[in-house]
Amino acid sequence: MNKVIACLLLAVALLGMALVMLNQQLTPPAPSIQGPQSATSKLPDLPDIEGGRQSPPPVQEGQAARQGLPPLPDSLGVPGAEHRAPVTSATLAEARSQQPEPAGQPDQPAVQADPGSAPVSVQPDAEKPSQAEADADEARRLAQVRAEAEARKQEAKRQEQARAEAEARKQEAKRQEQARAEAEAKKQEAKRQEQARAEAEARKQEAKRQEQAKAEAEARKQEAKRQEQASPAKIRTGKVIVFARDKGATVRLSSAEPIAYKHMVLKEPDRVVVDLQGSWSVSAAGVPRNVLVTNIRFGSFPGRTRVVIDMKDTPRQTRLSQSKDRRQLDVRVDQ
Repeated sequence: MNKVIACLLLAVALLGMALVMLNQQLTPPAPSIQGPQSATSKLPDLPDIEGGRQSPPPVQEGQAARQGLPPLPDSLGVPGAEHRAPVTSATLAEARSQQPEPAGQPDQPAVQADPGSAPVSVQPDAEKPSQAEADADEARRLAQVRAEAEARKQEAKRQEQARAEAEARKQEAKRQEQARAEAEAKKQEAKRQEQARAEAEARKQEAKRQEQAKAEAEARKQEAKRQEQASPAKIRTGKVIVFARDKGATVRLSSAEPIAYKHMVLKEPDRVVVDLQGSWSVSAAGVPRNVLVTNIRFGSFPGRTRVVIDMKDTPRQTRLSQSKDRRQLDVRVDQ
């Protein structure tokens, strides 16, 4: 940007110098007022306008009488004049007024030409600045102002472009951040789905394992049942004794082997049923007189033996208890 401004300023300076030189070449020289003089005539001295010259030595009367003065011209040599007018103070002032004066310089007092005096040559003041130089200076100033305005405009445009680029980078960063967040969310979702599939597979494997365990347990049960049916049934022995009490009775089953059983209380008629697993040979003594138990009955079924305790009435409470070695079972009924 600084190089552009420097080049513009240099171009403006060169343009101003060219305009000044062109103006000097095109400006016509000021006309000089001269008349015919003889070779022996002597021109009078110019008036000392600014008081900077020394006055010539005085001429004696005898010398002035011997020297002859040339006659004055009958007109001014002004180009373009339609008629020839006598040179007077009025015509000289009019000729000077028609010449353009440079701007910016104070007016100089007009030179008065006395009638009968020698013609005066008017020369332009070389020290006064011309209008072309002022125009060139104004042109240079305007060009500099325009160059500065253009530079400010370019700087504003560059700043606007920089802000737009910064905003674009910000939006791009935001979009990339959003894309990363979406990718992370997709990654987490894929991980969660993978974990869900793994859990489903684990549950499936667990269900399959449990199903296989159930199948194996069922197979073992069927095998045990088959072996039990194939082998001769082992008969266990036991003995039942009834103990009478004031408000009920206790039926005790004793055996030399552990007793496995299930029981239930039934009505109409009232009775307690005890199913012993396996084949049993049970003997029972007589039932003593009591308030609830009337009889003990036995029945054999495949794989179990049933003991039925008949009662007179529905017992208020029925409780079964077994010893620690599981070789003794007490059925207690209370009225």
